Amino acid sequence: MNWFGFAIATVILNTIYSILSRVLSVRSCDPRVFTALYNMTGGLMALGLWLVYPEPLKIPDFRTGAITLLAILSWTLFSRLEFITRKKVEASVLTIVMRIGYAIPFAAAIIFFGEPLTNSKIAAMGIIVCANWLIISARFRKSEVESFRRPLMMAGALGLGWTLDKVATAHYPTQFYTFLMFFIPGLVNGLTPPMTLRTVRLELATASWNMPLLALINIASYMLLMKAFIFGEASSVVLVSSTYYVFAVVAAVILLKETTHLWRKILAGILVFSAVIILT
Repeated sequence: MNWFGFAIATVILNTIYSILSRVLSVRSCDPRVFTALYNMTGGLMALGLWLVYPEPLKIPDFRTGAITLLAILSWTLFSRLEFITRKKVEASVLTIVMRIGYAIPFAAAIIFFGEPLTNSKIAAMGIIVCANWLIISARFRKSEVESFRRPLMMAGALGLGWTLDKVATAHYPTQFYTFLMFFIPGLVNGLTPPMTLRTVRLELATASWNMPLLALINIASYMLLMKAFIFGEASSVVLVSSTYYVFAVVAAVILLKETTHLWRKILAGILVFSAVIILT
């Protein structure tokens, strides 16, 4: 499978993840504890895959180790914000705002990785930015700027994490790298402050089997994205994988009845779909 196939697979999995994570976030009594348990579950799944299908693990050099540490910090911030944000922000709105996070690895790929900046990439990125503004501008007029603080921070952490992943992931087995990026952030968030046994039991009882299912979907999506980064240009991978938003918004409108600013969401979806056509 080439990079495009891996990227399309992440689109499908991310669409499912977007809807299921919104549902579980709303149900959660303590999103921080849910985040910690979910991330550690996903990390242990990835570690299990590496133990079953082992690949050689080399001690990284100083540069790779530093980049890996920065990536862990980025994903720790992202996971800290993720489920509390998903609990408070509609899935259809958050999905659109998160596209801003894709701009960071896209720009880094052009500036630092020396990937070509084609007219189609410029047009696609411009269209995606316009689609985001359609949603954000409606909230600005309603004086809900503060509601975008967490989503924007989350998008920034996401973009930085992916940029660092592009550099670091080639130096590790994919499953082991996924373990690092899930388990350590989950552990840190679970210990700051320490989770209580009562909240752990409550979150496990509330989420039930949906938690490991959500973790499995996300680690599969993450590992496929890392494979896409290894085999393809980061700028192209980011633009293709970002198109899951179209399906996530439609699914949120249909399944979760998120009809606020419906015409803006539909128009934003059409714009992003046109960006996909430009890239193909």
